[in-house]
Amino acid sequence: MLMSETPSNQEGGLWVGLLVIAMGGFIILVSADIIPSDDSSFNAPRWISCMAGVAFFSAGVILLLRDYRFAFFRDTLIFRLLQFIVIGALLTAFGIIPTWIAFGPGEREFSGGISIPFISGTTNQGEVSGRVVFGCGAIIIDAIALGYWITGLRRLIIKQDIE
Repeated sequence: MLMSETPSNQEGGLWVGLLVIAMGGFIILVSADIIPSDDSSFNAPRWISCMAGVAFFSAGVILLLRDYRFAFFRDTLIFRLLQFIVIGALLTAFGIIPTWIAFGPGEREFSGGISIPFISGTTNQGEVSGRVVFGCGAIIIDAIALGYWITGLRRLIIKQDIE
């Protein structure tokens, strides 16, 4: 089982989960323009910002489901389906954002740096090198997300447990 083996028995899981869900929900509402915001404040399309909100929201639900108050619910099919969908949404959102950064239209600006004790440095990176780095990461994350969805859906179709 993914989350049911080590449930949290601390109060913080519930409250931190609810806080992260609220943050993600706020980002989603702003991105969908339900909470009005100026388009000039976005450096990416609104749907990319919405994916960031989905990532926060999903992470909050995962934290919430780990709380001990949901222990009675962990062995049900509904719990496993919810867990499967939420983890899949998180992985998908984590993949979509760097995929857009690497392969989406428009100019990108990248900078990099290193900081260790007594030594620090920054540099402006070219657009191509930044896109290559994000592209490599995006391909890896997208492959993980795709594998997760395919494996989980196969298990659902052939009626295996989705653990």
